[in-house]
Amino acid sequence: MRWYTGAPEHTYNADRISTLLVPARALEDGVYIAYANHTASDVTGLSCIAGPYWTFLGLAGHGEELLLADIDRAEVQRARELDTYLTCRRPDLFI
Repeated sequence: MRWYTGAPEHTYNADRISTLLVPARALEDGVYIAYANHTASDVTGLSCIAGPYWTFLGLAGHGEELLLADIDRAEVQRARELDTYLTCRRPDLFI
């Protein structure tokens, strides 16, 4: 087992926003997400369209690209029936 011994060598990796966090949020919320990012030389690009099952319907490279995807409202409902994460919310406890 490796123990945490300080700051990791790389603390920020912008590629992970497109390739990990966006599909994770789509799964958690049971939605489609279209994420658009800049493509200048000092940014990552990697725009994407993620589906409600942690899947990519489109993933751009580091340059300019147009992504198109078909979405299905019924699929959102099915995804939310499978993942009951949102039904566990307790808004009465929100401040």
